[in-house]
Amino acid sequence: MKLKKAYKFLEQGDKVKMLMQFRGREMAHKEIGFERFQEIVDKVCEYGAVVESPLKMMGNRIIVMVAPSKKK
Repeated sequence: MKLKKAYKFLEQGDKVKMLMQFRGREMAHKEIGFERFQEIVDKVCEYGAVVESPLKMMGNRIIVMVAPSKKK
């Protein structure tokens, strides 16, 4: 995960699609992955972004869309 790149895209006014992929035995501990991914999303939101779609699990991936906030 490259947070600096995400910050750069958000500064330019672009949306960011973030995903975390689980492999093998990681699927047995999805709750830990959800917690870690939520921490990352919270860091991005502190920077001044808005979560467009909530965290959702699609197969072996967690996906979230983040957009820049309207106010500058």
